[in-house]
Amino acid sequence: MKKQAVIGLAALFAAYTANVNAEEHIIKAAVTQFRPMVTFAKPGDTITWTNMAGHDSTSMKGMIPEGAEAWHSKLGKPFSIKLDKEGIYLFKCTPHASLGMMGAIIVGNADNLDTIKANVDTSGEPKGMVKRVIRKVEKQLKK
Repeated sequence: MKKQAVIGLAALFAAYTANVNAEEHIIKAAVTQFRPMVTFAKPGDTITWTNMAGHDSTSMKGMIPEGAEAWHSKLGKPFSIKLDKEGIYLFKCTPHASLGMMGAIIVGNADNLDTIKANVDTSGEPKGMVKRVIRKVEKQLKK
């Protein structure tokens, strides 16, 4: 019984410290861009999109970590999501994707970059714009 109580307290402490250390990252919609285009986060951090008049935030098919939950925010509304699964998440503004309004969130290890590259042709997204975001991700990962 004592061992179970210690394990339970340890689990509560771990959950508490994870929430205390979690950060919020702001991505601002600006005309037809997301700023920053590439955001680094830790598992458990919250991502918030602001200034969303005329915009949404939508994860792109085949461009998020396997097993991660896709999202699609409401047009014109601020939106927040908590990301727990490590990897790269590519997202877009649906009305402005063809103009390059896309971005990336890198949560922890960026171990799904090869999968994202392999899915460019089948994603249904503007290939040139997706490749542009991938180049920006690669540049940020080299820093």
